[in-house]
Amino acid sequence: MTSTEKAAAKKALAKTLSGYKTAAATAKGKWDKCSKAAKVASKTKPAVIDFDCQTDLLTWKENDAYYKEFNTALASSGGAVVGIIVGCCVGALVLGGCALWYFKYHKKSGGAAAEFNHDDLYEAFVDSDQA
Repeated sequence: MTSTEKAAAKKALAKTLSGYKTAAATAKGKWDKCSKAAKVASKTKPAVIDFDCQTDLLTWKENDAYYKEFNTALASSGGAVVGIIVGCCVGALVLGGCALWYFKYHKKSGGAAAEFNHDDLYEAFVDSDQA
């Protein structure tokens, strides 16, 4: 994507988000008005919420959910990718450091193989022979 395409997509998404937010606020206002009227009317008779009020409630909840979903998707899209890349790099560096230490500084301890390769008598013979 070019920078102009990204800017256009960002602008369109911002417009969509503001549309959801505005629709949710408008529907919430209508719902609040209907529910207050139903509470006032319920003092004299049972509370009745008509179809239009229920439609406003549904519209409010749907638009609010859409707004939260899009906003969350935008806010957290890049963080996971960056975390995975950084974690892999750090892991590779740690493994490389451990391998370097092992091959450079790790010395084999004595044991039977080291004693077998070191002959004191031969060493004494060579020293006295050339002395």
